[in-house]
Amino acid sequence: MHGESYESFIGSKLIPVVGNIHESNLGMDIIISQQIAQEIDLIVDSAANTIFDLRYDLALDANVNGSYQLMMFAKKCKNLKLLIHYSTAYANGEREGLLYEKPFMMGESITKEKLTSHSPSAKFPSLNAANELDFVSKLKNSIKNNEFKKIMKELGAERVIDPAIVFYGKGDFPCVLADPNCLVDVVPVDVVVNATMAAIAKHGNLQSPELNVYHVASSFVNTLLSSQLMDYCYEFFSSFPFVTSKGDQVKIIESKLFKCLKEMQGESYESFIRSKLIPVVGNIHEPNLGMDIIISQEIAQEIDLIIDSAANSTLDLRYDLALDAHVNGSYQLMMFAKKCKNLKLLIHYSTAYANGEREGLLYEKPFTMGESITKEKLTSHSPTAKFPSLNAANELDFISKLKNSIKNNEFKKIVKELGAERAKLYGWHDIYSFTKAIGEMVIDNMREDIPIVIIRPSLITTSYEQPFPGWIQGFRVIDPVITFYGKGVFPSIFADPNCLIDVVANQK
Repeated sequence: MHGESYESFIGSKLIPVVGNIHESNLGMDIIISQQIAQEIDLIVDSAANTIFDLRYDLALDANVNGSYQLMMFAKKCKNLKLLIHYSTAYANGEREGLLYEKPFMMGESITKEKLTSHSPSAKFPSLNAANELDFVSKLKNSIKNNEFKKIMKELGAERVIDPAIVFYGKGDFPCVLADPNCLVDVVPVDVVVNATMAAIAKHGNLQSPELNVYHVASSFVNTLLSSQLMDYCYEFFSSFPFVTSKGDQVKIIESKLFKCLKEMQGESYESFIRSKLIPVVGNIHEPNLGMDIIISQEIAQEIDLIIDSAANSTLDLRYDLALDAHVNGSYQLMMFAKKCKNLKLLIHYSTAYANGEREGLLYEKPFTMGESITKEKLTSHSPTAKFPSLNAANELDFISKLKNSIKNNEFKKIVKELGAERAKLYGWHDIYSFTKAIGEMVIDNMREDIPIVIIRPSLITTSYEQPFPGWIQGFRVIDPVITFYGKGVFPSIFADPNCLIDVVANQK
């Protein structure tokens, strides 16, 4: 439209000003801020920090103190006709059902809403912005800096959904882990801009001191399945591929895990899959594996095989969480398995690194309750030597008592360090392999007449042949290092060149 005069046109419309929304006068020079306050009649506030797990103090500063400083400045703007503030549809948190477009009032919270809706006389603390800012300020003054940063992180990615789509387009993500039938609520940025313009047109000249809320979302009107989103992404990046720094087009792959089966079944593929796979909501940490009692009874009557691959593979996971996943999880699994009268086999995935600091020839025998690698080493040199037995129930009880006697934030810090110390004491390198070994003890101790197979893979990498060479669900373990080396991101890998690496293809 403007051709060569484009830059001068933009320069006449946009004037960049240095500032900081966290500060008084939004961090602007006092003279500039006074000039702006005298002239403007519209404020559009899109300032935010969209990192979901941002430290609590930084999030409060950006999204709460920032709003306070904005409103203080807005009150100086005598010609102001309208202020538009961008929040998020997810400010509705755990609300369910029909969401009314009304603002949050000071003192409200979603928990309080739920509680009073069931019991009007129930009491719940009010949520107050000033109290939260004051609480964090006092905490900051009373705790060392590094410890404060850690606590703030726990107390309280990149932005939104774009990285997942971009990394898929660049070939970094071969697939995205998601329920294919899950609804994805996304809205194009130009739709948000159009909604903003509509709001300005409607409210800009009313000069009514109202607070209006508008949701800009797809919701259940224009539904989008995660599988549809990935299909659209595949079609788009196939037609308009990214180009590498060398000028080569990036070729992306379609999710092919079930491709062969789909080709075999044709149009009946979806009905075939539904007849074979039945997803059930559950939690391995809970009785009946967290399933509904009727569903769990039906499953217990029908199944003859259990394959247990549930785990949290974070090596330095907090000790209480690792015990819950790998030890209590094994206990709950065995309790359920005993209800399965037709059960012919239970397969449990452990890890080759459950062997910890053992050396030499490793025998394929399960851990039994009371054993530990330190105890093995000690008694092999001195048969009469005494060393504390490793007992699953004692570890769970110890952590439970510790949790009840220490404040929550302090407990989280202590239990992280404690897990690593306990692992080293008993002869394991890390919390993951240590608790997986204890999980084996629980399974062996409870198995009675249930046939058990424990599989201990080493580092699992991409498939060798099936469903196709190089497939793995997700981007994990050793594959990122290999992929980044292949893309030229890692020019080298720091390692002993003569060190043995034990990896195994996932199809094996």
